[in-house]
Amino acid sequence: MRALPFLASPIISLPGRLRALAEPLVPPRTRDVRAIVDESLGAFVRRRFGGELLASIAQPMIGGIYGADPEKLSLLATFPRYLRLEAEHGSVLRGLRRVRVAEASGPRYGLFASLAGGMQEMTDALAARLPAGGLRLNTPVTGLTRADGDWIVATPRGQERFDAVIVTLAAPAVSRLVAEFDPGFGVALAAFPRGSSATVTFAFDIADVGHPLDAAGFVAPRREGLLLLGASFAHRKFAGRAPGGRAIVRVFFDERGFTLDDAALVERARRELSGLLLLAPEARPFARVVRWENAMPHYHVGHLERVAGIRARCAQWPGLLLAGNSYTGVGLPDCIAAGEAAGETAAAESPAGAPPGAQGD
Repeated sequence: MRALPFLASPIISLPGRLRALAEPLVPPRTRDVRAIVDESLGAFVRRRFGGELLASIAQPMIGGIYGADPEKLSLLATFPRYLRLEAEHGSVLRGLRRVRVAEASGPRYGLFASLAGGMQEMTDALAARLPAGGLRLNTPVTGLTRADGDWIVATPRGQERFDAVIVTLAAPAVSRLVAEFDPGFGVALAAFPRGSSATVTFAFDIADVGHPLDAAGFVAPRREGLLLLGASFAHRKFAGRAPGGRAIVRVFFDERGFTLDDAALVERARRELSGLLLLAPEARPFARVVRWENAMPHYHVGHLERVAGIRARCAQWPGLLLAGNSYTGVGLPDCIAAGEAAGETAAAESPAGAPPGAQGD
C-alpha cells in the first residue's frame, strides 16, 4: 500500500515491482458487481499485478493458508473482496486505499489470538456444558439412514434415532454416509478435493539459533526449491508457549512432505531451517511430527456453485445439516459460525422439547 517501501524491497525485481504498481492502469474485467465471475487466484493476481508478484508473494502466502495451487484456487470462494474492489473501483489498489481511509478510525486488534492454555480450553469448556453422556469419544459413525421421519445413526455401540443430525465430517467422509440413501448426493460430495498436510514442531535453545526470530514466522515461495511451505514462531506469536531461553518453531508441509516418514520429515525440516535460521550445527532440538490426512479443503474454481448444489440436495432431506470447512471457510471462526448456524436451524426445525442430536467421528 506504500509505493516507496515496495520499490525499495528486494523481494522481487525492479521490473516486477513496477508491474505490480501499475495495477491501477489495468482495465477491470467488469464494473458491475452483479456480473462478477469466478477465476483462479493465480489468474487474477497475474492479470492485475504480474507473474513475479504471484510467484514471490501471493503463492507462498496462499500456500501457507490453504495448501493449494493458486492456479486452481477459487478467488470467489476465498478472497471475494478483491473481485469486488476491482469491479467497484476499477482497481484493487485504488479500492484498498479508499477503504483504508474510510476505516482509519475503526478499532484495531492483534493479528494473532489464542487461549492461554491452548485451543483445547475451548473444546473442554464446550464439553463441560453438555448433559451427562452427551459427549461420546472414540465412537465413529458407521451408518446413516432415514426411517419414519427420523435419522438412524449407527455406531459400534448400536443404533439411535434423532430428529436431526449435523454432520461435520469432511465432504468425502460424508459422501460415504449419504450414499446409502442418496447415491447421487454421495457422488457430489466425494468430488470435493482435499489435501494432506504435516507439521514438524521444534523446541530450540535460543542460543542455537543465529536468526533473531524477530517476526511471527515466514512463508517460502515454491520457486525457492524448498519442501517446506513456511514456519511459525509460536513463542513469539503467543505468550507462555515456551520457557525462557527456548524457541518454538513449527514447520508446515503439504502433500509433498506428507509422503515422507517421520524421521525423514524431521531431517528435511531441520536441514531447510538450518540455512534460513542459521542453526548451530550441534543443535539437537526436540521435534514432534503431526499429520493431517485429507484435512485441507481445496476450494477450486466453481466451488461456490458446487456448494450451492450440495445445499439444495441436502434440503431434500429434512433434519440433515452439513457444516465444516469443506464448504464455507477453512478458518476456526468460519467453522464455528457454520456450526452455530446449523445448530440453530436444527433446533428451530425439531419438535418442541426434543433437542436434536449431533453425531460426528
